[in-house]
Amino acid sequence: PNKSITMRYFSSLILLLSVAIGVYSQTPDFGAYGFKWYYTYNTFDPDYVSYSYIVFDHDTTVNGIEAKVLCEYVPDNLNNYSLKSENIVYSHDSKVYRYSEDLQRFCLLYDFDKVAGESWEIDEFGISMLVDSVAQMEIGGELRNVQYAHCTDTALYDSFGNRGIVDGIGSLKCLFPNQVKSYTDGLRCISDTLGNS
Repeated sequence: PNKSITMRYFSSLILLLSVAIGVYSQTPDFGAYGFKWYYTYNTFDPDYVSYSYIVFDHDTTVNGIEAKVLCEYVPDNLNNYSLKSENIVYSHDSKVYRYSEDLQRFCLLYDFDKVAGESWEIDEFGISMLVDSVAQMEIGGELRNVQYAHCTDTALYDSFGNRGIVDGIGSLKCLFPNQVKSYTDGLRCISDTLGNS
């Protein structure tokens, strides 16, 4: 009888650890199913401000790499939404890569491991981002690292990094550098598959 109780206890412990490890390892990755970014979207009318959003649409494979398609939707003046762009991304080892149609390959977009004094190249746009400082921000009850960076090549892209780049979320200005010159103007909120904002 004691051996049976010990065996049940041991089996229960293994099951509990398996579940805990499974839950821990299922933290959503960048652009996971159901993840949405909402950005302030300025229009031609200065009195009217709306929002655009980017959402996971479907999985895909490009050049043998499993990736995600993120769709950007923007409003018209009647607040009807239409697809503006599709962006193919994947994440690996605290880095996010975006597929460049022009270069026909994935290019580094974010490197969340960089600290003050380090930089990374966003070669799709021919720019280099230098991290000025790193801080922490609580989002959804979770502490995340935030990089404050500037573009060393042109001031045009500074707002992409100087508002903050949040680990696992991206830039607080706009998700992709090519949106810097668009009507997108700052992250309003994010939501995940659980409906958390």
